[in-house]
Amino acid sequence: MPPITLMTHNFDSWRVWFIAKLQTERLANYLDWDGAHNFDSWRVWFFAKLQTERLANYLDWDGAAAQGANGFEYNELDNLRALGILTESLSESQYQYVDGALLIKTAMDNLTAIHEPIGAADRVSLLEEYHTLSWDWKNVPLEEFLGAFRDLMRRLDRAALNELPSFRVKKLLTLMPKEMWMVSHMIVDSNAEFHTVPITATKLITEYEYLQKEGILK
Repeated sequence: MPPITLMTHNFDSWRVWFIAKLQTERLANYLDWDGAHNFDSWRVWFFAKLQTERLANYLDWDGAAAQGANGFEYNELDNLRALGILTESLSESQYQYVDGALLIKTAMDNLTAIHEPIGAADRVSLLEEYHTLSWDWKNVPLEEFLGAFRDLMRRLDRAALNELPSFRVKKLLTLMPKEMWMVSHMIVDSNAEFHTVPITATKLITEYEYLQKEGILK
């Protein structure tokens, strides 16, 4: 995925790129470590980038504890690496929002507050995006679509537009092509405790990769 620079209207694509970049650099865990209309796409990219770099945990780390609940241990150098990746992906107009931030979480919180205001109009827009969501499976890889789906769920939660995990699973399954209906039915018929987006996404990816290998999905 080519580099993306965060500007005023591309946060969504930037986030997707950034997360992918961090995943590549094994820094993605830092995104979960507490410490513009394109914000959403930038945020998705950024999260993927941090995951690639194993820095994603740092996005939820606020500096209050030396270790996260999942056993992840904070490392100052990795936090700085995550901040560096974020800063390099910003346009100059965005620097003011992260100036002085010592934690990647603080920087992301600042950007989110600026680029994702929550008002009545924003909630209506989010609901419209949710109800018109679709997956162009012939041109968009499943993992990329799942990243966008999870980010939309995050934005809905932030706007207090919550719903039960099982409802979101059903929404996700309705977007699958007929070639994946079998695994969709298996997921629906499974125990309720497994009706979560993370578990469902894992099963869908496994089936998707199998169908691609067999030439059923191209």
